[in-house]
Amino acid sequence: MAQEIVAPIVLEEEARAPRPNRLRRALSLARQHPLGAFGLVCVLMLFGAGIFANVVAPYDPLASSYVDNEVGSLVESVSADDTTMIIANPETGIGSVIHIDQEQVRVDFILTESGAEMEVEVIRGANDTIPADHEAGAVFVQPGAVNKLASPSLEHPFGTDRAGRDVLSRTIWGARISLMIGLVSIAVGISFGSLFGIVSGYIGGFVDSSIQRGVDMLLAFPALVLLLAIITVVGDDSSAVRKFLSSSTPVPDGTFWGIPNFLDIFVVSLAIGLAVAVGTARIIRGAVLSLKENVYIEAARSIGASPSRIMRSHIMPNVLALIVILASIFLPVAILAEAAISFLGVGVPEPTPSWGADLSDKNREDALQGYWWPAFFAGFALSLVVLGFNLLGDAFRDISDPRLRGGGSGPPGAGRGGSGI
Repeated sequence: MAQEIVAPIVLEEEARAPRPNRLRRALSLARQHPLGAFGLVCVLMLFGAGIFANVVAPYDPLASSYVDNEVGSLVESVSADDTTMIIANPETGIGSVIHIDQEQVRVDFILTESGAEMEVEVIRGANDTIPADHEAGAVFVQPGAVNKLASPSLEHPFGTDRAGRDVLSRTIWGARISLMIGLVSIAVGISFGSLFGIVSGYIGGFVDSSIQRGVDMLLAFPALVLLLAIITVVGDDSSAVRKFLSSSTPVPDGTFWGIPNFLDIFVVSLAIGLAVAVGTARIIRGAVLSLKENVYIEAARSIGASPSRIMRSHIMPNVLALIVILASIFLPVAILAEAAISFLGVGVPEPTPSWGADLSDKNREDALQGYWWPAFFAGFALSLVVLGFNLLGDAFRDISDPRLRGGGSGPPGAGRGGSGI
C-alpha cells in the first residue's frame, strides 16, 4: 500500500522578498551608480540656478560694483539740524558729496583747517536723503572707482570682471540663458527633425529623396560652419524670420524673464534648433525604415488606414522613446553650441550674461594676464553641466539595459565586470 506524504505548500507570495520602497530603491541606485548620481546633481543645479536665478544671484549681473573710500571721521557728535562738522583726517574738498551712515552731505565751505582736523560747513540731506543725528567716530565715505578685477572674497565669492560685475551672479544667470537656449532649441529641433524623419522614412520615393538630399547637403558642412551660416541668415536685423517674430508673435523684443535682448537670444535658439533638426531627421528616418516593414503596419494598410493615420498612430508611438533619448543627448550639445558661437562673438549679445561670451574677448585677455576668475568659473560651470548630462545618460543606459544592469536585480556577478555577461 502506498503511503501518503503530506508536505507543506509554500505560497509564492510568502516566499517572495518584500519589495523595497521608492526611496530605498533610489538610494540603492545611487550607491550602484555614484557617477550617475553626481551627474543628476549637476543637472539639477543647472535647472535650479536657471529657474531661480533672480532669487539665488546676490547681485545684478549687469550692474558694476564700486569701491567706497573712507575720507575721514566725525570728531564731535552732531544733530540733524547742525550745518557744521569737524572731520578728522579729511580727504575731501569743497563741492564733494560724502556719505555718513544713511545720509549724504555736500561740503559747502571750509571754515578752519588745522593739522589732522578740518571744520566744514555742509548742506544736509543731499540727493533727497534724510538728515539724522550722528555720533562721534562715524566714518565719512565717498563712492570710488569701479571695483574691477577684484579677486574672490567673501563679498564677491567668484570675484569681479573688468567692468566690476559680480562673476558669481553672471555665472548663475548664465545658467538661465543656457537652459532657455537648450530647451527652446531642442523643442524646435527635435519637433521638426522628427516630423521630417517620419515623413521621409515612411513615404519614401521622391519625398524621401528630396528631404535626404537636403539633409546630405547640410551635413556636408562642419557643424560650427553650418550653425554660423544659419545664424547669419535668420539672425540679421532685417531677416524675414526676425521681422515675423517681432511683429506677428508674442516673443518680446526687450527684457523677458529677467533676460535682456530676449528676441536676439530666441533667434539664436531657433538657429541651433535648425542645426539639431538636421541630425535628428536622419536618425529618425533610419528607425522608421525598419518599423514600416513590420506586420502591424501592413495590417493597418490592408484595412485602409491612411498614411497620416499610420504615421500618427503606429509609427510615432514606436519612435517616441528614441525621440526622448535624442532630446537628452542634444540638450548639452545645444548648450555647448551656444557657448561656441558666443565665444566667436556672434551668439548672445553683450552685456547679457552667457558662459560662452564670458569665456571670450576681454575675459580671455585678462586670464592671460593673471586675472583668471572671470573666465574660469564660466568655463567650469559649462564643463560641469556637460559632464553631468553625460554621466546621467551613461547611468540611465546601464539601468535600462538588462545586459548592463548590475546590483540587486540578478545573481552575484551578473553586473558589469562579473561573469554573468
